[in-house]
Parts: sequence; structure tokens; C-alpha cells
Amino acid sequence: MSLQIGPVLRSAGAQLLSRTGAILLAAYIALTAALLPLSNTMLVRIYERVGLTEPAEVIPLVLDVPLSVAVGGYLLGVLVGSYLSVVAVRTFVAGDGGQFPSGAFTRNVPLAIANVVVGGLVYGLAVAVGSLLLVVPGLLAYIAFLFMLPYVAVEDRNFVDALRSSYRLSKGNWLMLGVLLLVVVGVSGGLAPSAGWSRDCSCRPHSDSSRSPPSSRRPRCFPLPLSPRRSTSSAGRATTGPGRPRLARRPRRQPNRRSAGP
Repeated sequence: MSLQIGPVLRSAGAQLLSRTGAILLAAYIALTAALLPLSNTMLVRIYERVGLTEPAEVIPLVLDVPLSVAVGGYLLGVLVGSYLSVVAVRTFVAGDGGQFPSGAFTRNVPLAIANVVVGGLVYGLAVAVGSLLLVVPGLLAYIAFLFMLPYVAVEDRNFVDALRSSYRLSKGNWLMLGVLLLVVVGVSGGLAPSAGWSRDCSCRPHSDSSRSPPSSRRPRCFPLPLSPRRSTSSAGRATTGPGRPRLARRPRRQPNRRSAGP
């Protein structure tokens, strides 16, 4: 089987703009909006357990639930995301944008989700191990096993056979797929908003400012410049700043003007 990237991209764009594509896109957006507070909550609870309270204070969208509840909700969201991926692949492969194909929601769902989850873990582990080996093997593993999901969702294969078939399909097209992947990542990174820069940390004071001395009530990220302190030493010299002496100016003597006699 040959890989035709151009027709696949055109078909995917048409399917995304169809009725079923809009429904699946809305479902993915809702799932992402639900998973973001759960992931932030897990991160904050872990920070609190290790005693890092300051990073936890700047993370937004944190739920008032314990770590176990956040982890359970996140794992449930991962299962829902795997189910949506199976349904989306089956719908896009069918090519009918007006309605969902028969069996897209019900055919062999438990086994498909299990293979997607376990295969995704193996896929991620292969990419991580390859990335430790000078990065390039990790990129090759990411591209080689990129088509595991369609084989699992559409042809009901197990993840081992799906990984093997994906390798055979992508072999010979690694360079083209790598360029396409870089373009997609670059566009996504340029369009996605950065949550980390949405807060002006230069104007955020310490939370415990009532108990802190006045010298510590400065912004966290960008401290205010210190004004030079001027002091006069016993030798009659004024110092400006640490270690930079400057001679004090002495007042000029007024010349004694003698009045002319009569």
C-alpha cells in the first residue's frame, strides 16, 4: 500500500469542515476544556506535597479536590479521548461527512480502546527512548508508528500488528512526513495561546505581604531597581552606592572685600 499524502490532506480538510467533523471537533474542545483543570490540579497538589508553594500559586484553573480525585478524573478523560479518536478515525475513513457510519460508536469498542491505550503507551515509550538517543531516533519512531490508530480503529487489529503495519506504510516517506510534521507543529505553536504569559508576573506581589518586611514586597519576576543610597562618612566624603566613594563638594569661600578708605 502506497502513501498518498496530498489526497489524504485534502480529504481530511473536507471531512473537518463537514457536519460530523464539526461535531467531533466540538467534542474534542469540550474534552480539552475538562482535562485542563484536572491536569493543573494534579500539578498543584504534587507541588504542595513536595513543599513548592510559590509555583502552585501562579497556576490557573485549579479545582478544590484532592489528588486522587483529579487523577481519577484525568484517567477517565483519557479513556473518553481514546473513544473519540476511534470514532473520528472510523468516520473520516468512511468519507461520508453528512452522517456517522454504521458501527462507528459500537463496533468492537472495548477491544479497540484497550489496543489504543496500550499501543499508545508503547508508542510513547519508543519515542521517549529514541529521543534519549540523540533525538533523531525518537523522531523516526514518531513518524514510523504514526498510523497505528487507523489500523486499530478501522481494521480492528491489535496494537502489535498495527505498529508493524504503520512502519511498513511510512517506510520510504519519512522525510516528507517529517517536513509535514514540522509544519503542523509550527502552525499549531504559533496559533495556540500560551497560558504561561497570560499573567503579568511583574506586578504580582507576594501573597504573604502582610507578614513580610517592606523590603520583600517587590514583584517576583522583575525586581524594582534599587535607588542609590547616599551617606556621609566621618571623613567628610559622601558615598553613592556600594563601594563607590565620591568626594563631597566643599563650599566656596567668599573673598573678603575690603572697603576702600576715604
